[in-house]
Amino acid sequence: MVYIVGLPSGQQLTLENHGYQTLLTLSQQQTGQQQSQRSSFMTGAWTGLPQVFQTVHGAIARFETAQGIFQVQIVGSAMAAIAPSPIADAKELPLQVISGPNALGMQPMQPMQPMQPFAPMSMSMGNLEMHLSPPPPEPDRPAVNQPNPERSPVAQRFCTQCGEPAEKGDRFCGACGHPLRSPT
Repeated sequence: MVYIVGLPSGQQLTLENHGYQTLLTLSQQQTGQQQSQRSSFMTGAWTGLPQVFQTVHGAIARFETAQGIFQVQIVGSAMAAIAPSPIADAKELPLQVISGPNALGMQPMQPMQPMQPFAPMSMSMGNLEMHLSPPPPEPDRPAVNQPNPERSPVAQRFCTQCGEPAEKGDRFCGACGHPLRSPT
């Protein structure tokens, strides 16, 4: 559940529990703008309704969990966990139930749909025409890094000086004249 309470300072405190995590959002509406601050505390799941008390210094939010009592002190726009202690000289503030879980939080995004293939397009301007169509399906080809046995010679030779390819019987490079070593 999501709860909201108005603080005497004019701020609004929103309380949410998501499993072991408690989210507190402190927001204030000012002329033409809204400021908010969100803090997260590992309190555990709530076993009862949260309570918010007005104190001399600000407010205290109190949560009962299976692990014990957890308290958060709110002073100005700062929120901090404090040791549980009896709350004296404080006035309990009324909570308003907003709705079920994730009422104020962002909803998860839906996954994107896969892209559909483009329909063939054509465009013309004056006597120029352009036709775009999807590429034809490619036949099975060997991977780029694997040599194609049909096209690769038994032993390809290159000049060690300039890198030009050399024929099988060449003793010198045809491009730079560098002597070629015979294959071993």
